Amino acid sequence: MTSAVTFEELKNRGEKAVRSGQLEEAQACFDQALAWAREHLGERLSVERMATKAALSVRQFSRAFSLDVGMSPAKAIENLRVEAARSQIEAGSSQLEAIARRIGFGNVDRMRRAFVRAYGQTPQDLRRIARNER
Repeated sequence: MTSAVTFEELKNRGEKAVRSGQLEEAQACFDQALAWAREHLGERLSVERMATKAALSVRQFSRAFSLDVGMSPAKAIENLRVEAARSQIEAGSSQLEAIARRIGFGNVDRMRRAFVRAYGQTPQDLRRIARNER
């Protein structure tokens, strides 16, 4: 019978993996944190919360995440939100304000700025294009 792993043991494993260059184990921590974030997009998602989910300190998480994933944790969260919002926008059944709140942008203006950064187009433009393709 195996014993349960404590939070402190997971944290130590994650920090050791980052320190020793074992990014495969660190990658598993990042995957776990991103999967959790994907399920909680409507909530306030801070680097602190993601680091906790990955069982790493905030500093270790931020540094290793950026090295491994190629972007900051905040940018990764924005990308997850943009992807989730895009599918809902293209479906066309909800108002943009409702989508922005549900996905965690807070308001349409923040969502619009994120879409322009990601796609070079506004959510309204993408919705219009999706409607014309139907």
